[in-house]
Amino acid sequence: EAVRGVPLALGAAIPIWTALSAGGAVDAARGAGEGPTLPVFEGRTGPFAALWGLLACLGFLTTGGPARVALAALSPVGGSEAVEVVVALGAGVQIAVAVAAPVLAGAALVEVALALVARAATPASLGPVLGLTKGAIVLVLIALVFDRMVALLLTRV
Repeated sequence: EAVRGVPLALGAAIPIWTALSAGGAVDAARGAGEGPTLPVFEGRTGPFAALWGLLACLGFLTTGGPARVALAALSPVGGSEAVEVVVALGAGVQIAVAVAAPVLAGAALVEVALALVARAATPASLGPVLGLTKGAIVLVLIALVFDRMVALLLTRV
């Protein structure tokens, strides 16, 4: 049972883990702290991690994920389950990086630009204002590439 069940469980969990990881990276880039503990996910997740995790769960359920898992459970046991899990894990990491990379790159550029503004306005203390500005600009970046991120996440689910 473990030979059949563990690869199935990992294969079903990897897309959700991918979405949670990408959302956590976006939360870290925009400076958001961890949100409340949700009964759906283990531990405390940030707002975007929770949103994307729930989106991945919804995609899994609406695209026939439970039926695919049931069909895989009924198929005969072969020797390639471990290889399939490793391939799925690698694909999940690639998708998490592809989803979070535009926001992380944009957040780095915003950080550099705001540091230059803070340096140019040396006598003035712009720290609190620039902190709020960074979060708002990163949210705008997320809005610009959100459809691409969702499409990437749902291709894996």
